[in-house]
Amino acid sequence: MLEKITGNLVLPRRTAYGTLSVEDGVIASVEEQGPFRPEADVVVPGFVDIHFHGIGPYGTLTEEDINGIAAFEPSNGVTLFTPALGASPRDLRLAFLRSVRELARHPRPGEAVCGGAHLEGPWLEYEHRGGMGADMLALPTDEAVGEAIAEAEGTLRLVTLAPELDNALKAIAMLKMAGCAVSIGHSGATPEIFLKAVDAGLSHVCHLFDAYSPREVIEGVTRYCLADACLMEDRVTVELIVDGFHVPPELIKLACRLAGTDRVVAITDSMQGTGLPNAKYIQEDGTYYYLDNESVCRAVDGNHGIVGSCLTMKKAFSNLVRKWGFSLEEASRMTSANPARVIGFDKITGSLEPGKAADIDILGAADLALKRCLVRGKTAFEA
Repeated sequence: MLEKITGNLVLPRRTAYGTLSVEDGVIASVEEQGPFRPEADVVVPGFVDIHFHGIGPYGTLTEEDINGIAAFEPSNGVTLFTPALGASPRDLRLAFLRSVRELARHPRPGEAVCGGAHLEGPWLEYEHRGGMGADMLALPTDEAVGEAIAEAEGTLRLVTLAPELDNALKAIAMLKMAGCAVSIGHSGATPEIFLKAVDAGLSHVCHLFDAYSPREVIEGVTRYCLADACLMEDRVTVELIVDGFHVPPELIKLACRLAGTDRVVAITDSMQGTGLPNAKYIQEDGTYYYLDNESVCRAVDGNHGIVGSCLTMKKAFSNLVRKWGFSLEEASRMTSANPARVIGFDKITGSLEPGKAADIDILGAADLALKRCLVRGKTAFEA
């Protein structure tokens, strides 16, 4: 069945008014028909979220959760996702990998595609653990890393670890050999250790500026730090939580100016309850957090520190364009093309080009509100 979608088409390097032809779940053609028209809908590639721990009523702990996410995410414009599991016990971690593996292998028509799993831990550094449970942390031994790779059977797409840990450089090489991207996160590594990790195969940076060491000042002289190294290293892509709370807008702009919007990946790092009423929810390690839709998720106990966001990808795109002045093309790269590239799906999806999957969001002209989401050419959400 052939369908034509007309509007302002956000293409990889420009936006033009035109028409997309969709046939058999694929973009068959792109026809530009003139310059941007302010009154017309905005047509963008479906959003790709590679780092989140829950959305709506769903966490990421069970097969039921993972399946629920696939059905729910098109309401946020997400057409491809990799659910994340924080530092957790071995049996829970392996069960998570099995659940994700099954959905990744058997996507359901009309639902967001599960690209695979993201393990954010347990191989993280204690002092930079953020909201992770201290008793859940571990070292990346050959046995533990090999077991995760084997359990996922090719569907482990992203692993976040601290490269200064014992055996971490070997673990990075093992994961890269298995086709998994590796990111630095929850780490106190020096820039020198970071560069050794990049040489070993590390290619991504987990939520930059969050759970990173503060900049050191000695005798009034500001020192070069890990965040600087991440932004300057062209071999890595860099995540930013673009809710305006985890990273100040000025730092978002600074990071994009230094790294370029081809290297920045917008993520949500959202928690279960996102989009639901403000309330207390339980996270992966059994501790509680309070979700405030106008702010962030904070631990109920202890110092009430930030443990995650309640950002959605449709809000992330809107923030980038309407609040912080990025172009439609720049915002689209950060919310679609770049994250798809991180997990190895950029040949399939992430941009409006002939031959790619018809993963498409149609947004309102005035407010960029989501009107319709198509996954592989099928309507998965309509407002």
